[in-house]
Amino acid sequence: MAKKEYYRTASLLGAQPHAQVGQRRQRSWRVPWRLLMVGLLLAGSALWLWLDPRWYVESSRVQIAGTRSLPLAKEAVLAGDVLHKHGLWIDSATVITSVLSALPTLEGVELACRPYPAYCLFMLTEREPVLVWKTEEGVQWVDAKGVFFPAWEERPELPCLQGPLPAAGTLPPELAESVTALLALDLPTEELRYHPQVGVIWENPQGWQVVWGLGAAQMEQRWQVYQSLLANLSGRGILPEMFDVRFPDAVTYAASRHW
Repeated sequence: MAKKEYYRTASLLGAQPHAQVGQRRQRSWRVPWRLLMVGLLLAGSALWLWLDPRWYVESSRVQIAGTRSLPLAKEAVLAGDVLHKHGLWIDSATVITSVLSALPTLEGVELACRPYPAYCLFMLTEREPVLVWKTEEGVQWVDAKGVFFPAWEERPELPCLQGPLPAAGTLPPELAESVTALLALDLPTEELRYHPQVGVIWENPQGWQVVWGLGAAQMEQRWQVYQSLLANLSGRGILPEMFDVRFPDAVTYAASRHW
């Protein structure tokens, strides 16, 4: 006997879910060209900043203005430590401080630098000497502010003092004016001494010590008092070893030197 086939209709079974087989899409890999180009550009720029020799200061791109002394110009460049340094790494304030600290000959320094091609211009202001100071160790110059600095040439037109340098390292500013005023009175010598307690000291042709002190405005009066006193004492046969004319109204003299 043949088996009967029974068919289920949709009305009896109701709606049945249909299984759908979805196809998985494959993602396509794209090269991030923009990011890659930016990275390459940054890397290339870094290499250029690092490897291009024009970023570094060479001696041919350093200039010095304001001095006639070639040794001083070389010392300023070395003290500034700019040679072979990257143009972007130069700090002007640091360079100026280093140069002024190393070279007391200079009163001021200005620096103008360009990063590329790396270039530096040093503009130096030298101290102007008003006195020559001779010591056993050598010759020093003194400027109008009383600051000592090394002499690098002969200056025979300047007033000259001799003796050890003061322990303080500087002189009173009125010293230069006092010496200039004193030498303008035609003293028969150009070499004087300085003592921090009494000021300018001079040894006259007779070998006597004359203490002038300081103060340009009073030097002429002191000179007149000295000449008058010298004539008076010589006429009386008195030969002192020391005159002190710092105070014209109270001049003193002694048989021995005090300074």
